[in-house]
Amino acid sequence: MPRVMCLIFYLSLFCHVPAALSAESWIYAEGEPGTAGVILCHGKGGDPESFVVEPLRLELNEQLAFHTLSLQMPGGIQALAEYEKDFPKAYVEIKRAVRFLQAKGIETIYLMAHSLGSRMATAYLADMAHPAIKGFVGVGMLNNNGVPFSCLLNLEKTSLPVLDIWGEAGRAGDSDYAMERRILLSPRYTQIAIPAADHALSEHEDELVEAVIAWLRQQEQNGQDNMTLVTKEMEE
Repeated sequence: MPRVMCLIFYLSLFCHVPAALSAESWIYAEGEPGTAGVILCHGKGGDPESFVVEPLRLELNEQLAFHTLSLQMPGGIQALAEYEKDFPKAYVEIKRAVRFLQAKGIETIYLMAHSLGSRMATAYLADMAHPAIKGFVGVGMLNNNGVPFSCLLNLEKTSLPVLDIWGEAGRAGDSDYAMERRILLSPRYTQIAIPAADHALSEHEDELVEAVIAWLRQQEQNGQDNMTLVTKEMEE
């Protein structure tokens, strides 16, 4: 018996491969066929039903009929510097989520994230953005601690449309960091401050949802206009 137990132990050492988080930890809501998809990344110590991501995943599905997929991000609660080792795990989760939505025939995907999730999501966009991702919404983004933590440094490397939204009454730094990102303002980069809202947009979820939906509708309209222009040029 001891020899058998030893064999099982050594086999477990050689066969164990760190796995990505189980898809069962995601929360998925199916949208109408042919509509877009949204991938949501919660903040520090959160889960797929945390503040910010929860109202967005529910309302974007209900009001726009978008497919919504809220992820369980890696890391739990730890010191900020300790999260760097979790960034590759986050990239794996986002890539798996993109493939999941594509398997359902969804061609247009938006990535949305809050706080620490924004750090991970923007780092992913800076390093290995998937062509199916057509835009990014960052809520309560932060710029400190350099690469890969700085949303500002990460977003400087992407040409995607971006909605940068935060609560003006949030913890120290939210508005200051947003002002630093003003250098990115352009027709593709939009900033929206929600007065009196905190870092979690508590009790201001309706304003958050309204702003995100308006931005998404504009992106969808831009996409349709571009398709019309390309078709017209091909016909000519």
